[in-house]
Amino acid sequence: MIAYHFAEGGDSTRAIKYLILAGDASTTNHEYEQAIVLFKRALDLIELPGSKEKEKATILDKLGRCYFERVRSHKQDAPR
Repeated sequence: MIAYHFAEGGDSTRAIKYLILAGDASTTNHEYEQAIVLFKRALDLIELPGSKEKEKATILDKLGRCYFERVRSHKQDAPR
């Protein structure tokens, strides 16, 4: 994944951008576990100096939606 290479290269701005894009793609495909991992990684990087609060809020919102959808999808799959 390109985000990994940017993170390893010290370019947290680009890494965050691509982690968010990958998380959004995972969410679109209903892969909430993967999206959660990606958004958490973006949050780890956003804690570095120079990060913007608006970006952090956006990531937290996306992460919250993934947790909600994950729970909702598990409830729909549960036997009745």
